[in-house]
Amino acid sequence: MWGMLIDSVLDKPWIGYGFNNTAIANFELVNEFPINWNRFTAHSHNIALDFFVWFGIPLGIFLTVFLVHLFYQHFFLQKKMQDKLIAYTAIPLLVHSMLEFPLHYAYFLIPISFIMGSCWKGKSFSNQIYLNQILIIYCLPIGILMTKEYLNLESSLTEQRFYINNFSNSKEQEIIFPQFLDLPTSQFNFLVKKEITKEDYLEMENLVKNYPTYRNFHFLCDYFLKNGEYKKFLLYYEKALALLNKEEARIFENSYEAKKKLD
Repeated sequence: MWGMLIDSVLDKPWIGYGFNNTAIANFELVNEFPINWNRFTAHSHNIALDFFVWFGIPLGIFLTVFLVHLFYQHFFLQKKMQDKLIAYTAIPLLVHSMLEFPLHYAYFLIPISFIMGSCWKGKSFSNQIYLNQILIIYCLPIGILMTKEYLNLESSLTEQRFYINNFSNSKEQEIIFPQFLDLPTSQFNFLVKKEITKEDYLEMENLVKNYPTYRNFHFLCDYFLKNGEYKKFLLYYEKALALLNKEEARIFENSYEAKKKLD
């Protein structure tokens, strides 16, 4: 798996695939790596490699060096034994992130934040570059945008549920594909629509790349096959056989006898 994702980094070395888009990198290259067929992962199981996949080589190097320096400087150069013991409690998370993707990091951020606060207590930053303050200022608008996006999604989904159940004055909602939040929420919004347009089917391509499930592939391939878009059908058909588990791939293959006529 790491070999395939390293190739994906070399495929987009400057800008990467975007934040949290390891799944798309997997989707794009899986056909070239038969050893990885019939299994799908949305993460590289190595946070440093994820950085390179998400952001490309230049920013990946910067983030990796910055985090290594941060943890070494403030976690492992403690002088008091008590502070060292507190700092060392962060080691399991650091090791785990090199071999797995803790689901989700937010659960670990609260205890880690207390550990970082303990490690930094009594330190003066007045004569240093205000890197931490710059990072906070940079992250603050992102947090605001994520909150706004969540509220818009929640409002849209509530209104859509009311519309499906014929509540008075409710209106059908447009599909929303979030920039920051998880796509299953958007998927739900998509699937409950009473009428699905051609544009909705085309947007489904983005969803399939992030969540290549049997249902999503079947939904999209049916549309391409019925509308004579055989090249796209074959593309997603082959992706489905490579990404679905063996049982689902076998069922999927049997359900599309039409492929034999296209070859």
